[in-house]
Amino acid sequence: MQVHLMLEAAGLNVLVVGGGAVAARKAAHLLAGGARITLLSPGRQEAAWQNIAADCRWLPEAYDDDFALAGYDLVIAATNQPELNRRLAGRCREMGILCNCASCPEAGGVVLPGVVQGQTFSLAVSSVGADGGRLPLLTRRLKQELGQFLAAWEERYNREVISLLAAARRRIVADFADRPGHKQVLLRRLALADPAELLQKFGKHSDNREQAGGSDDGEYDFSALINWLQREQAGPGADRNGGGAD
Repeated sequence: MQVHLMLEAAGLNVLVVGGGAVAARKAAHLLAGGARITLLSPGRQEAAWQNIAADCRWLPEAYDDDFALAGYDLVIAATNQPELNRRLAGRCREMGILCNCASCPEAGGVVLPGVVQGQTFSLAVSSVGADGGRLPLLTRRLKQELGQFLAAWEERYNREVISLLAAARRRIVADFADRPGHKQVLLRRLALADPAELLQKFGKHSDNREQAGGSDDGEYDFSALINWLQREQAGPGADRNGGGAD
């Protein structure tokens, strides 16, 4: 059973075996995350690699089982020989090295999903494991639809909203560290609050902030925001003090 994880790519030593377009696409994705790429292939499709070739170390030779894998954090098996890819993936498993096998993802254990990248959020999509097969056409369609959804989402939760939410979360976590139950109540209410109303009331240029003479950290009036969460966002069933279970 697959478990979805995110991997910090910065500084990873990645070996890409195979010089085709699939290998180039995976290499570009990892390069964007800060990985160091070594390409092992006797040749490469120049058109596919032209934009990233200067950033990759190239060993122009064919892979064989004597090639030293030690020192690599991740291996991409992306040749046009499925059996070679499987064999390489098997070696990686024996050595405890992460491997993505392009022709047989389940053999490698690591899947590089399709990514929908927004300004603040990113979404990952993969069909591997769906009834034992891959559905790349549906994955591409889902990426398109998710791209439209994410664009609408980030129109509501724009950078100004995200900045306010992140700062408020840090303040709540710090101020209510000794009251974990109350902290969780406030964080839930913060997440459910309408973003436009949050900006109107507590944004950097809100009327409330001007009336209060500025915020207590130079940006936001957290005291007013927390009081509002306790009072106005309490919802049905809460006590008059904005309580909820502690």
